Amino acid sequence: MPEDTKPTVTPGLPSGSKEYTAKVDPGPYIGIVKGYGDDSGMNRIAVYIPALSQHRSSNESGPDPYNKTEQESNVILCSLALPFYGRTNAVDVSPERYETTTKSYGMWFPTPDIDTQVMVVFAEGVLENGYIISYIPDALMLHMVPGIASSPAFTASTSSKAAGITSPKFEVPVAEYNKFDGDLKFDKSTSWKNVPKPVHPLFDTLLAQGLEADYIRGISTSSAQRESPSNVFGISTPGPLDHDWGTLTQGLITEDSKGYDWPYNRKSGHTFVMDDGDNNGDNQLIRLRTGTGHQILLSDDGGAIYVGTASGNAWAELRNDGSVDVFSATDVSVHAEGNVNMLADVDVNIQAGEDINLLAGHNLKITTNPQNVEGKGHAHMYINGNMKQYAVGTFNLKSEGWFNITCTEAVSITSSACIYAKSGGGSKYPIKLNTEAGNVAEMPSQVSIRENNWVNKEASNTYGGKRWAVDGSYSYYTALSRVPMHEPDPRINKSKRKDPKPWDGSEGTVHIADSGTE
Repeated sequence: MPEDTKPTVTPGLPSGSKEYTAKVDPGPYIGIVKGYGDDSGMNRIAVYIPALSQHRSSNESGPDPYNKTEQESNVILCSLALPFYGRTNAVDVSPERYETTTKSYGMWFPTPDIDTQVMVVFAEGVLENGYIISYIPDALMLHMVPGIASSPAFTASTSSKAAGITSPKFEVPVAEYNKFDGDLKFDKSTSWKNVPKPVHPLFDTLLAQGLEADYIRGISTSSAQRESPSNVFGISTPGPLDHDWGTLTQGLITEDSKGYDWPYNRKSGHTFVMDDGDNNGDNQLIRLRTGTGHQILLSDDGGAIYVGTASGNAWAELRNDGSVDVFSATDVSVHAEGNVNMLADVDVNIQAGEDINLLAGHNLKITTNPQNVEGKGHAHMYINGNMKQYAVGTFNLKSEGWFNITCTEAVSITSSACIYAKSGGGSKYPIKLNTEAGNVAEMPSQVSIRENNWVNKEASNTYGGKRWAVDGSYSYYTALSRVPMHEPDPRINKSKRKDPKPWDGSEGTVHIADSGTE
């Protein structure tokens, strides 16, 4: 439905104030939601109660499944009895003071859609005191509650076909079965769990994230129907109304109105799940996932805390073994108005695909070994190109041992003033020019290079669909032993070392004897 044609009113509460004078048995009664949108601020709901009426105009199973209306005279306005609510007392008449006015707190849930069954009681038998105390699920319509669980019984969608995901080889998130399907028969020979269901839009999100086959970070089994009794606790929201699809007529029939055209589809809602796990101990987790697919996951059986975006372009994971991974498809930026401290007890590996830029506002200090650490710390710089150094002030180089310079071409020294050269002096330490060779400067060691797995989006089948997968045709060479990738990230590192020959232990030794004589 276009933006400018969205309904401006909600489907159906009684048009005027309705007074209830009769008393009835307090109940409880089974009621059917027929209207909502109370502008009194109390979100009362129009409920049709078959036990208190002689007939019902609408029938969900036909003959017109797109007509969900009801006679205004057949409904009763009922309030919500909240699971928890409280408020403080106001203590004076100062309207501007927060401290002295009433503060409310509690739990709130949205109004259920038309034709949802509810449990109603009438406090003290007064019809004006109707309260909805609970909600009654339709038969076998609990698979999506609360975690939009997966199932191997599904009717393939365009995207699942394109990705090569087929039933029953794979599991995908699904919606509820279609009760209008005349071919469905729930008899003793048919297991209701095997009834094919439509693929839920969450599958497309998982496919984009690369998590469509990940039973920890992606696919959920958290369903009220997974085992009996269920170990799942959670909440799923209805999801926003989808105005891009069709509408059905619902609301109340009056002399002036035949109901309202209202969207029949809802987009994916948010889910909050606390799951104690299935009978095998899997899927023990707390998960908060938004309707578009952002999620925060605390997984006990997976041993990880995982945060990821709906696009899959950024994620972070903390694992029980102490390792921490962060992935970004674009930039990672860190700013501290104080210090940024990084400490590794072993190695710090840094690699850039292009440039590494270091800018110090004042001093730049590099120390290989503190003096109180045993042994020596050597510095190696291997530049596969030109090396340039420039100092606005004095440029100092000092060595406690030999200072070796080797060049395969010319050695050029130019000064705008004097050039000074001094040795220890005497016949033992003369300055020797073009008489004999000195030490040859040693080659520095190079950074260890590893071959890493690369995750790429590649074609997977004849449908032309693409899925994120480890691309065996491409090797990613880095200085890092672990490179977080786009999901499905290969967390068990299978990188191969591609190091040059290691140092032979001769660094810092003198290759020629002291040739000086007394």
